[in-house]
Amino acid sequence: MDDSLSSHQGNISSDTSSSTPTEPIEESVGQKKKMYNQWTSTETKCSKVRGGSSQLVAVGFNQEACRRATVKMIILDELPFCFVDGDGFKQFCIVACPKFIIPSRRIITRDVVELFMKEKALLKSVISESRLHRKIISFKPISDHKGETFAKELENCLIDWGITKVFTITVDNASANDSALRIFKTKVRCWREDPLILGGEFLHVCCCAHILILIVKDGLAVVGNSVVSVRNAVKYVRSSNCRFQAFQIRAEQDNLSRGSLILDCNTRWNSTYLMLTAAFKYKAAFDRMANEDKLYDDYFKEDENGKRKFGPPSSIDWENVRRLVQFLKIFSDATLSFSSYKTVTSSHCFDDICTIEVNLNVFSTSKDVNMSGMALEMKKKFDKYWEGSEINKLLIVSSVLDPRSKMSFVTIFFEKLYGKDTPKCSEMKEAVVDVMRKLYEVYSAFYAKPSATTSQSGGGSESGCESICATNIK
Repeated sequence: MDDSLSSHQGNISSDTSSSTPTEPIEESVGQKKKMYNQWTSTETKCSKVRGGSSQLVAVGFNQEACRRATVKMIILDELPFCFVDGDGFKQFCIVACPKFIIPSRRIITRDVVELFMKEKALLKSVISESRLHRKIISFKPISDHKGETFAKELENCLIDWGITKVFTITVDNASANDSALRIFKTKVRCWREDPLILGGEFLHVCCCAHILILIVKDGLAVVGNSVVSVRNAVKYVRSSNCRFQAFQIRAEQDNLSRGSLILDCNTRWNSTYLMLTAAFKYKAAFDRMANEDKLYDDYFKEDENGKRKFGPPSSIDWENVRRLVQFLKIFSDATLSFSSYKTVTSSHCFDDICTIEVNLNVFSTSKDVNMSGMALEMKKKFDKYWEGSEINKLLIVSSVLDPRSKMSFVTIFFEKLYGKDTPKCSEMKEAVVDVMRKLYEVYSAFYAKPSATTSQSGGGSESGCESICATNIK
């Protein structure tokens, strides 16, 4: 009886609570109102998720974050500081982010400087790490091309970034750069601690890509008429749409795929290589134009600077271009290798130089008078910068330190170039080993512990150095 009553009372109390819904409804409305107020106080965005569906994500507004983003936009897009005062940007911010208080140009200027100083401090910490880095740390306007000015800017850059050791400096081939590095050596030797490795003996490294430009430029001057003839033909085709369409018709008649012709820049030999490569593919179309297009033929009868234009390209010209393209491909590949910025270039730099020298020696003995003349002119310029006694030995050492090459590759090349067991071959090998020994001594002194250096005698240290060097370069 009691059990049934208590059970019944329990049911009554449950029914009574469900019959008075006022409090739960008021509580539910209050919660929804609170959620709505929170939602209206934030920005919302719709972000895509995998599968193509979308979900609504609430993102809080942050004035400082928006200001930092504005500063980065100014820097990345190279915008003027007054951009933030423009009516268009203000109107955009009113629509996109009404809560964003647009900073003035003075505030933006200050923020840019602050961001620069933060990034500079971060980059200094990265450079100080004992790892290989490739970083652009400075752009400097140069008022003149005097060696004194260059040397001063170099010294100021080292001091500004706290760089205390300098191994090499790579510059273009110019008399002002030679003077600048001589003055630079004198200046930095007055520092409390000499930053130059081995006293700056191997400091000056000529830019390999720039040397290639000088070498090829001398070679192209020998076969210039054939190159000029093809250049004039390309210039005619590219001079108007009608002429280009006429050229395309001839190309289709010879079942040649459609493509573009490149007009070179006289000061950039690689553009000349690309022009000749593209034009040679359409040799048949150019020959057909010479036979069928009277305007094309008359174009070469016009005078240019008081002289008749070279062209149209003859069969001899095209044959010269064919051989020239094959020859220039060696230099084009080397230029791409030297100019690579995603990989280390020092280890295979000497390999490319060896490839160039071997090919120059082969082409200089060619029965073709034009090719041999071109190769001989190139060889003269090559020897001026990269002949055994002239080349910076660090380029060779970098190849020796490559575990795929070591000293065996350098030895094979010297023997092939100078002859096995010749005095010149022995001299070059000894010079490379001597540089390796000097570098190891500097490395050993820099990383040796004080206790170890004091306990060792001079003779024992030298013999150990020689044995380790001999082991590493085999």
